[in-house]
Amino acid sequence: MEDSSSQPFDHDQTAPGASKFLSDLPSRGHLSSTIISSNLGGMRVYICEHNTSPPEMQHIKTDQQNILIRSLMLNNNKGGSSSKDVKAAAEGPRKSGIKQ
Repeated sequence: MEDSSSQPFDHDQTAPGASKFLSDLPSRGHLSSTIISSNLGGMRVYICEHNTSPPEMQHIKTDQQNILIRSLMLNNNKGGSSSKDVKAAAEGPRKSGIKQ
């Protein structure tokens, strides 16, 4: 007694139902292709079709100072004196209350 499931699948046979449409598709990998690409995972080259040069009078310069140091200096200049005043005002009554 031969069971039909024990026989290997023959691709030459006509597949019944929807499997005949799926028989030639790749069976492994996500979006795999039957044709091996020569550019596996490489970056594509972008070729623009318009002029990308900057205007003549545009000058781009970079700030050599670290962004963290610049931020700390700006905060110190803007709110440094006001935060010291707030701290002094908060500590002032305590100190004067203790001395009396």
